[in-house]
Amino acid sequence: RRLLEPLAGPLPGRRLADVHAELGVDHGRFLAAADRIGDAGCHNFRQKIETAAGTVHLDSSMLALRDDAGEPAGFALISRDRTQEAI
Repeated sequence: RRLLEPLAGPLPGRRLADVHAELGVDHGRFLAAADRIGDAGCHNFRQKIETAAGTVHLDSSMLALRDDAGEPAGFALISRDRTQEAI
Protein backbone atom coordinates (compact mmCIF):
# COMPACT_ATOMS: atom_id res chain seq x y z
CA ARG A 1 0.00 0.00 0.00
CA ARG A 2 2.81 2.44 0.83
CA LEU A 3 4.41 1.70 -2.54
CA LEU A 4 1.30 2.26 -4.67
CA GLU A 5 -0.67 4.98 -2.85
CA PRO A 6 1.80 7.76 -3.64
CA LEU A 7 1.46 6.84 -7.32
CA ALA A 8 -2.23 5.96 -7.59
CA GLY A 9 -3.87 7.77 -4.69
CA PRO A 10 -5.95 6.08 -1.95
CA LEU A 11 -6.51 2.37 -2.67
CA PRO A 12 -9.41 1.18 -0.44
CA GLY A 13 -12.62 0.68 -2.39
CA ARG A 14 -11.02 1.00 -5.83
CA ARG A 15 -11.12 -1.65 -8.54
CA LEU A 16 -7.73 -3.25 -9.10
CA ALA A 17 -8.05 -2.91 -12.88
CA ASP A 18 -8.51 0.87 -12.46
CA VAL A 19 -5.42 1.15 -10.24
CA HIS A 20 -3.41 -0.88 -12.76
CA ALA A 21 -4.57 1.34 -15.63
CA GLU A 22 -3.54 4.46 -13.72
CA LEU A 23 -0.10 3.01 -12.97
CA GLY A 24 0.42 1.67 -16.50
CA VAL A 25 0.43 -1.95 -15.31
CA ASP A 26 -0.71 -4.59 -17.79
CA HIS A 27 -3.79 -5.96 -16.00
CA GLY A 28 -3.81 -9.02 -18.27
CA ARG A 29 -0.32 -9.90 -17.04
CA PHE A 30 -1.59 -9.63 -13.46
CA LEU A 31 -4.51 -11.96 -14.24
CA ALA A 32 -2.14 -14.47 -15.87
CA ALA A 33 0.00 -14.48 -12.71
CA ALA A 34 -3.13 -14.93 -10.59
CA ASP A 35 -4.03 -18.00 -12.67
CA ARG A 36 -0.62 -19.51 -11.84
CA ILE A 37 -1.12 -19.35 -8.07
CA GLY A 38 -3.00 -22.66 -7.99
CA ASP A 39 -2.86 -25.03 -5.03
CA ALA A 40 0.58 -23.83 -3.94
CA GLY A 41 -0.96 -20.54 -2.81
CA CYS A 42 1.72 -18.38 -4.44
CA HIS A 43 3.42 -17.55 -7.72
CA ASN A 44 7.05 -16.37 -7.67
CA PHE A 45 8.47 -14.36 -10.55
CA ARG A 46 11.07 -11.77 -11.51
CA GLN A 47 10.30 -8.35 -12.91
CA LYS A 48 12.47 -5.88 -14.81
CA ILE A 49 10.90 -2.43 -14.81
CA GLU A 50 12.21 0.49 -16.84
CA THR A 51 11.83 3.85 -15.08
CA ALA A 52 13.07 7.36 -15.80
CA ALA A 53 15.78 6.75 -13.18
CA GLY A 54 16.90 3.45 -14.75
CA THR A 55 16.11 -0.24 -14.62
CA VAL A 56 14.68 -1.77 -11.43
CA HIS A 57 14.96 -5.54 -10.86
CA LEU A 58 12.45 -7.15 -8.49
CA ASP A 59 11.87 -10.63 -7.08
CA SER A 60 8.13 -10.85 -6.52
CA SER A 61 5.61 -13.25 -4.99
CA MET A 62 1.88 -13.10 -5.60
CA LEU A 63 -0.08 -14.74 -2.79
CA ALA A 64 -3.73 -15.76 -2.64
CA LEU A 65 -5.71 -14.37 0.30
CA ARG A 66 -8.52 -16.71 1.27
CA ASP A 67 -11.69 -16.30 3.31
CA ASP A 68 -12.79 -18.58 6.17
CA ALA A 69 -14.23 -21.06 3.66
CA GLY A 70 -10.90 -21.27 1.82
CA GLU A 71 -12.17 -19.38 -1.22
CA PRO A 72 -9.99 -16.74 -2.92
CA ALA A 73 -10.83 -13.33 -1.48
CA GLY A 74 -7.95 -11.24 -2.81
CA PHE A 75 -4.26 -11.12 -3.55
CA ALA A 76 -1.09 -9.76 -2.00
CA LEU A 77 2.00 -8.81 -3.97
CA ILE A 78 5.34 -8.76 -2.19
CA SER A 79 8.42 -7.51 -4.04
CA ARG A 80 12.07 -7.29 -3.08
CA ASP A 81 14.33 -4.87 -4.93
CA ARG A 82 17.34 -6.84 -6.18
CA THR A 83 18.69 -4.14 -8.49
CA GLN A 84 22.10 -3.98 -6.78
CA GLU A 85 22.47 -7.77 -7.05
CA ALA A 86 21.57 -7.73 -10.76
CA ILE A 87 24.30 -5.25 -11.69
